[in-house]
Amino acid sequence: MTENQNKRPGLIILQNLQLFDQAAVYFEREIVPSLNAELSNLFKNWLEEKSWLGEVSTGAELHEFWCAPAHWRDENQYWKAWFDLDVRDPNGTNSYRVASLFGLGDTQYGFRFCPDPSYFSDKRSWNKAVASLESEASLELGKRGWEHEGKGWYFRPFQLSPEKIVDAWNDDDWGYTFDHLQQALDQVYQDFELFSRFMQVVEEAIETQ
Repeated sequence: MTENQNKRPGLIILQNLQLFDQAAVYFEREIVPSLNAELSNLFKNWLEEKSWLGEVSTGAELHEFWCAPAHWRDENQYWKAWFDLDVRDPNGTNSYRVASLFGLGDTQYGFRFCPDPSYFSDKRSWNKAVASLESEASLELGKRGWEHEGKGWYFRPFQLSPEKIVDAWNDDDWGYTFDHLQQALDQVYQDFELFSRFMQVVEEAIETQ
């Protein structure tokens, strides 16, 4: 990007500073809280419907959410794994998360499978076992859109329609805005048994080390 191209966004903002200020304030005070309320209801209803455990917490811009089937937690309340709603590269994005959720930011939103190596043994043993195998479960996960990020972590991206959120805000009707998110959640539910198998294979590989 040339110096002139790099300055252009700043020039547009400064030439319309009042508008940008009003837009930013309205975005934070009105749009994000409304979106958060709708997402919170969706997540809580989904957890109740599936009888899963999880948590919806308010982030700086957008609700954070994680979930897991109850049997992935042992009697000592330790989790072997869970699913996070997150962006692909949390430390490498400069976009508002709302923009990325609707495919307009510089990264992707999706669900990430997050295993806890310490539940099975230790990080070194877990990583060695994952690197040594190419299980049927992991191959099937790839076919279902889960991308292996390394060390047994998987990410499945999705995005919502920017046209739908405009219509939802205009009509005050969010009914179809989160269709793709609902589908992504249901995909997580459909695939969790594959992740259970994957963890079992890794655990068996650790025991043979």
